[in-house]
Amino acid sequence: MSALVLIVESDPLRRARLAAALRAAHYGVAHHDLLAGHPHRPGGPALHDAGRPDLALLDLGAEQAALDALRALKARPTAPPVIALAPPLRPDLRLAALRAGAEEVAERVEEASLPLLLARIRSLLRARLAQAELHLAAPGLAEAPAPFARRPLPARVALLAPGPGAPGAGFAPHLPGATLLPVPPAAPEPPPADLYVIDATDPADPEGAPAALGLLADLRSRPVSHGVPTLLLLPEGSEGLAAIALDLGAGDAVAGPIPPEEVAARAAALLARKRRADQLRDRLQSRLDAADRDPLTGLHNRRHADPALRAMADQAAQSGRDLALIVLDIDHFKAVNDLHGHPAGDRVLAEVARRLREESRPGDLLARIGGEEFLLALPAATTEGARALAERLRHAVESRPFRLEPARAPEGALFAAAGTAAGAAPLALARAPLAIRVTVSVGVAVGAAARLAAGLSVEDLFARADAALYAAKAGGRNAVAMALGAA
Repeated sequence: MSALVLIVESDPLRRARLAAALRAAHYGVAHHDLLAGHPHRPGGPALHDAGRPDLALLDLGAEQAALDALRALKARPTAPPVIALAPPLRPDLRLAALRAGAEEVAERVEEASLPLLLARIRSLLRARLAQAELHLAAPGLAEAPAPFARRPLPARVALLAPGPGAPGAGFAPHLPGATLLPVPPAAPEPPPADLYVIDATDPADPEGAPAALGLLADLRSRPVSHGVPTLLLLPEGSEGLAAIALDLGAGDAVAGPIPPEEVAARAAALLARKRRADQLRDRLQSRLDAADRDPLTGLHNRRHADPALRAMADQAAQSGRDLALIVLDIDHFKAVNDLHGHPAGDRVLAEVARRLREESRPGDLLARIGGEEFLLALPAATTEGARALAERLRHAVESRPFRLEPARAPEGALFAAAGTAAGAAPLALARAPLAIRVTVSVGVAVGAAARLAAGLSVEDLFARADAALYAAKAGGRNAVAMALGAA
């Protein structure tokens, strides 16, 4: 289904010209006349009833009425991105529109500038689709209306120039909170940043504008800068290159001299867009982490461990290096819960996990796979190495007592001392911290790479480690038992 573009324009000729160009590009079109029928309420009910457009083109010819309509439109929870179209030679209106929430601004469209407008539309629609995909993956994150999302926040802005000239930084005073990072032309790698500004306006460098496209493509290809918005400043007459830059993935591109205040406002709009996308990605990542991590210990859970273990077994079979499994169980854990309460048991679980994490190696898989049971998978392990690590894990748990804060009794509760008559004085509600000894039993099994390649299953290897664990428990607990022979 084609995107729906809302044209907010009072001049019928300009509206018709825009509509024809959009339909020729296969977009759906809706109209709204700011000045028709609502002289005291511009942007009122008629604008709100214009459906749910994917993007809006707003002509600023009505000036204050247009800016009021822009604010009303951007205050909607489902506000579309807006491109504001200003009359020629009105940088004040362009700046006001950016500050009111417009994603982009441009001068009114003439026949020659139509390709650049269509490129702006494509760029914003791509950004909207990417944001919609993040919303689907991480629903429930409300967005602040655009004007309020643009309050200056600390940001790193990298300044680049395609030629030997230094990029201009005159916009810096108008972007408070930004840290400018000038990038030398010969820098092998761009610095991490929240925004890249490529300034190709040096009149002494006629090849700067075409070279800026190569610099943009390079930024888009590097891991450190791939997902970071880029603002291109191009010389007057470079509208064709600006359109190409937008289609190459620039966040914004402008041809011609613009005031430093407008550069700063365009930069702020791109930074606000990046912040919203980062919020959605962070929410998505936290949900992914919650899906495969145990919330109490922070370790991976069994949902993550099962497929990860199979992948490690496949890698062991291909590399010819053995895979070891260590299964640990807290001894007499039920007694901890019964004597000291479930909050104390939770603290013991979290502290055991912390100590196991300290002893494990980078690349190992550590997971909580049951109530008080943990799994550690060791790629490229030897039998002696697995045994030695299992002993270190057992010792790390046993060597230091676990300090437990006493559970607080409900306010006003009365406790009679053991053996005293009913009505005796209540025991003190606050008791001294308690230190208890905790131990673990450990089972170890090593899967030979040749056996894994021949079809030994992860389930069989785990069963051998589990059997060794029960042997350790049967032998008196607080011990390490090895499965006999490499599986």
